[in-house]
Amino acid sequence: MRISLIIFLLLCCGIASAQYKIKGTITNTNTEVVSFATVQASINNKLLSYTITDANGYYSLELKKPGLYTIKITHIGYLPVEEPLTILENNAQTVKNYTLTEDTESLGEVILKFDPKVMRVNTDTITYNLQKLTDGTENSLADVLDKLPGVKLNPSGQITVNGKVIKKLLIDGEELFKKQHRTTAESITSEMIEGVRYLDKFKDFGNIRGFDNKQMRALDISIKDKFKNRITGDVKVQGGYANKAFGHTNLYRLGGRLKIGFIGDWNNLGKQSITSYEYEQLTNTTDKEDFNSSSLTIQQDNETPKFFDPTIDVSRRENTFGAASFIYKPTENFKVSLLNLSSNTVQKQRFLIQRNFFEDEAIFQEENRAIDSDFFLNTSIVEMGYQPSDRSFFSYTINYSPKNANDQQSINNRTGDTDTEFFQKYKNSGYKLDQQLSFVTKISNKTLLKWSGLAEMQELDNDIDIKSSQPFLGLDFNNDFALTQQQDQDTKRFGYELQTSTKFEYTKLGFYQGVLFSKDDFANNVIEDNNFNTIVDTDRTDSYIGLMYRGRISRRLKYKADVAYRYLFFKRFDEVFDEYLFLPKLSIDYTINAAKRLDLGYSYDVKLPASKFINDSPIVNNYFTLSSASAIQQDQIFPSHTLTASFSSFKASTGANFFVFGNYSYFPEFLSSSSFLDMQNVINRQNIIGNDRHRTILGVNTDNRFRKLKLNLFINTSWLFNQEENQISLQDNIAKTSRFKQKIGVYSRFRKGINYSAGVEYEITKYTTTVNEIETKSSATKPYLYFTGTLFNKKLLWSFGGEYAIYKTDRTQTEILDIKPSITYTLNDNWKFIIEGNNVLNVDTSEITENINTVNYTESRISNTLEGYLVFGAYYRLK
Repeated sequence: MRISLIIFLLLCCGIASAQYKIKGTITNTNTEVVSFATVQASINNKLLSYTITDANGYYSLELKKPGLYTIKITHIGYLPVEEPLTILENNAQTVKNYTLTEDTESLGEVILKFDPKVMRVNTDTITYNLQKLTDGTENSLADVLDKLPGVKLNPSGQITVNGKVIKKLLIDGEELFKKQHRTTAESITSEMIEGVRYLDKFKDFGNIRGFDNKQMRALDISIKDKFKNRITGDVKVQGGYANKAFGHTNLYRLGGRLKIGFIGDWNNLGKQSITSYEYEQLTNTTDKEDFNSSSLTIQQDNETPKFFDPTIDVSRRENTFGAASFIYKPTENFKVSLLNLSSNTVQKQRFLIQRNFFEDEAIFQEENRAIDSDFFLNTSIVEMGYQPSDRSFFSYTINYSPKNANDQQSINNRTGDTDTEFFQKYKNSGYKLDQQLSFVTKISNKTLLKWSGLAEMQELDNDIDIKSSQPFLGLDFNNDFALTQQQDQDTKRFGYELQTSTKFEYTKLGFYQGVLFSKDDFANNVIEDNNFNTIVDTDRTDSYIGLMYRGRISRRLKYKADVAYRYLFFKRFDEVFDEYLFLPKLSIDYTINAAKRLDLGYSYDVKLPASKFINDSPIVNNYFTLSSASAIQQDQIFPSHTLTASFSSFKASTGANFFVFGNYSYFPEFLSSSSFLDMQNVINRQNIIGNDRHRTILGVNTDNRFRKLKLNLFINTSWLFNQEENQISLQDNIAKTSRFKQKIGVYSRFRKGINYSAGVEYEITKYTTTVNEIETKSSATKPYLYFTGTLFNKKLLWSFGGEYAIYKTDRTQTEILDIKPSITYTLNDNWKFIIEGNNVLNVDTSEITENINTVNYTESRISNTLEGYLVFGAYYRLK
């Protein structure tokens, strides 16, 4: 068995003894060392070995045979160097130094002072000094990112650097798990990390030399050589009170031509393995750079599964998750990648609801609701890229994403003096299949030509079964008081876009033309009642041409103007409609210096309502809500205007950063609703055209470092205001929602001793209506305090603390003291033993309260939230 295992590892890892070595130092023209430069050795365009220079600019390449090699050195901000190098058979070691020259085309003026103890800053690159920014207590890449100035890993999985969202998280030069940034960051152990760089102008595989067709923001994580070209990973197993358990494994094979990653996870602690943001990024693979038609997407319901909502209130959650990634690059010209991800979630929810209706305050409902749910999704993505030369590139992507969800709801409803038992079952299933083919080529030294084609299919089946102890929804029943509604949505879209891009000395002119065909079919029927049968089909053709111009007024002030002219042709209910649309966009980028930047933008957009919103017969939403026939015209489109602004600033000398942003959207017309409560206490809703919707989002994030005190003070503040028109009992109503969120805190950065973090998180939401002048409020206040430290020469890492959460609504208040202890003891390089807890004072049950507002009513909810846990376990690292 032992011999078989060794043979297996040798085959998988491709271990071989190297006979020849090239080493040296990479510097720039100022004789400064260049850290994290990529050094590649190839023969006849076949990549044979590569490495990344260390913090001192040193590199070492191992080769298996002598011969004539091509050595290529690349680094963001420098011109690539490509030179032949002959390795003689009798010369086992060759020393070769290289000098890189700054790329003046991509690098602007650098006006920065920086502390090399914190980071090294170039206009397009930030290299973080991990030796000074980390203290050895970090377990994962997520912990390391938390220590880097200006770097934020949001709970949703989105990573920002100084307020800018990164597009790719690169591990050893590749994006292993696509947009699963949070999952990736939590699976890479801190001891694997050699360095971290932020690349503002990363040029990905397929970029045409001299252009920026594959340029994007990226965070590059270099891996230590000892973790490359072999299988490495870890296994973590925990168990505790009330059968709580957790199992997790990460396996990687990095370095060389084949990169493999695997993540497996099972837990009943309530932990989520994937967020809604990551799910949306995975299932929407159409590259926005290839298609400029996003402004005419069909307006659909939010199909993001509620299981991924981090704010949802659940009493129990069990999750099984697996992800496997393969990236193979046999030559410098060809690369293929495969990602398969599966997630299965089973959860329970319990609610005590008090419901008040806006049009009649005398009507009051109480409800006990228990929900048992399960949800399964799978996503498989295959990407292939071929670059025969530095003048052209082919790419193909296919994404298949099936899903299945089931909700079973047991409801006890009291309206006045009447008690009714309901059983609702929702079944949602379907799939999405996307394909995209692209080709880009350089037709002159200044002009690129790109052609992209896509084909998308989506099918969704949504069924509802409702049973009751007495009649409901004002319908006529036989004796069983039950109904079954079946709903099908099929969407297809295919087409192409042709782009040209011509660069001049300081400007760029682009032209694009495309045609997209789409079909949106919606069918709804209630088996027991033919009055609910609806069939709506929409056939649409979107033809468009556009111009895009990038220019600059000065070296610091740049702008981008985009103008599209579209002809929209669509058919519904055997009637034909068309629209001519003029859609402008404008953005301004003012770079004050390398540390300060101001961005402004404006765009005009339109939306076309999906077929399901043009229903000509009623639709059952739930046991007390019906959607009556829509009042939306068949040729209706909804325009919108959006203004954006942001300012970012950071100090490389201290790592302090400041970011302020704003977003304002105005909708002259939008999809709204008219609703009324009938004599049988049934809510009847109708899709109508609303007027004058205003939405504003403002925010400020700042993090200041006090070096003498060795602590940081941060403030994160955001404010949302939404005002829109709807109707309640045929009366025009103005609904206003405001939400203020703020988190203020301090945290220390002592390299020895005990560190702490303390602060308070506060959120308040207000909702008002002009009909009956209703006002509701809800708030959450969460002061927190945590301590971390080490003992026994950092072999034992401990943390202790918690938060005291106060949830308030107009009617109720609940409080939770959430204590979170953690102890990790490192026995040796392979073994760690862990004690971990969350909300340990409420290991059986806990409750929170909240307000839920709709057009017709407000709900005050008391709900069970996740039980606490205290688990013990072990961690084993595979060397």
